[in-house]
Amino acid sequence: MITIEVNDDSVDFLKDGRSTPIYQIPKNDLGTTLNDGVFSLWINQLLSKNWADKETLYEFVKIVQKEVPENRIDWEEVFQIIESKFKK
Repeated sequence: MITIEVNDDSVDFLKDGRSTPIYQIPKNDLGTTLNDGVFSLWINQLLSKNWADKETLYEFVKIVQKEVPENRIDWEEVFQIIESKFKK
């Protein structure tokens, strides 16, 4: 199970209750985008991680929206890509 912790300087992804993160994102970079500012760099990277399930990705989306509300990310595009990745 993955838990996400928001700290002063980073967002940490922890697996199975461990205290050492398996992945970290600098908090100052949460709003970083690709494709002329419409797609989240971090969602793009997390999609390639085998431990990043649908729930983890959506939890991360909520964190970005809360921490960087003025971001330019096209969330509808992000949601479509997440949904298509986990389509059964």
